[in-house]
Amino acid sequence: MSETPRDPGDLPLDRLFPVLRHASFAQSTGDGGIIPSGDNGLYFEPYIGDMILVYAIDYPDRVAYVTRANLRDANVRTSQMEDAAWKNFQAKRDIVEFQGNGVSFMAVIDGFYESSLVLDSELWVSVAQQMEDDIVMIVPARDLIIVAPASNTAEVAFLRSVRTDILENGTHQLSDLMYIWRDGRWAVFDE
Repeated sequence: MSETPRDPGDLPLDRLFPVLRHASFAQSTGDGGIIPSGDNGLYFEPYIGDMILVYAIDYPDRVAYVTRANLRDANVRTSQMEDAAWKNFQAKRDIVEFQGNGVSFMAVIDGFYESSLVLDSELWVSVAQQMEDDIVMIVPARDLIIVAPASNTAEVAFLRSVRTDILENGTHQLSDLMYIWRDGRWAVFDE
């Protein structure tokens, strides 16, 4: 469900979270509706590859996405929104579970915020140190992040097959690309 807040001047900072979506989300709400363009359109920032960073308002009965008009009407600076969203996300980050086969693993939160973990540099620095390798990642859906050591060709091939399957048969598709964590940041993985 994708909507703007009920009251254009209402931007509940305590309910904001950062999320990644496919770049095409900037033109469509994903449910067939169109998000206004121009000065009233979806607030988003390019992130990497085919992903953009947007901000979700997590209401008890629905999720809405922040528009430029919401920020303007609520008189909220983008830095205030970003600070509030990251603070709120810490509670989600604290409940993440990692499931895997001993080599690759996926991150599980709640089915909506998994893609937000991509934004957490501190997490990936720690994972890279534990793996003692660069990390290859797929985010084929908003609720699925799987990572594997870059030097393990069998696991990287496994990621490719999972990505293809999710993009062809899954729901809430996100990124068509693979990414690599190298030198403290994500980059598009040259397959």
